[in-house]
Amino acid sequence: MFKSIEVFPQYGVNLNDFLEKDIKKESKEFNLVYIGRLTKEKGIEILLDAIYNIQNIKLHIIGTGPLLQNIKNKINRLNLQDRVIFYSYIDRDKIPEFLNKMDILILPSITTKNWKEQFGRVIIEAFAAKVVVIGSDSGAIPEVIGDAGIVFKEKESKDLSNKIKDLMEDKELFIKCINKGYERVKNNYTNEIIAEKIDKFYKRIL
Repeated sequence: MFKSIEVFPQYGVNLNDFLEKDIKKESKEFNLVYIGRLTKEKGIEILLDAIYNIQNIKLHIIGTGPLLQNIKNKINRLNLQDRVIFYSYIDRDKIPEFLNKMDILILPSITTKNWKEQFGRVIIEAFAAKVVVIGSDSGAIPEVIGDAGIVFKEKESKDLSNKIKDLMEDKELFIKCINKGYERVKNNYTNEIIAEKIDKFYKRIL
């Protein structure tokens, strides 16, 4: 009888796919990115509320879904047209190159009665690209981020807004998160490390 359960990530990353990046932030403008479906539980509307009073940012939204028109309408109501850029689709093999141009990845997911956020591959891809991750406390997000990123209380746009401002105003915190994120993915989530963990697990039970 098994005495414990071991869970392995379904995905890893190849660090060689990601470009070298100068983490010294010279520009005052920050590039934020959301990658995912445009659905209620993904919390994209919370993100829009959070950036409403933040200047010197561009929010890049990659994805589509049933809330697309609602989100565009909200962007117009909040007068965020100049700060939000939409991409309906980017080839998966282009994600590393795209992330290289970003500063902060945001996952504003919301837990529902029937759903909570699972392991997000985009988190470890962002770490590998030396992008800071801010995620809600929904589901597996805090576990994947660990102490290498920033977690905010789900549904709380003000908390998210404050977390974004903290990173923009505190260069030392920003660089610290970048370095810790890269170390986290290098030590836990590369394809080689995940394969090695699975191999050791099977050798133990066979």
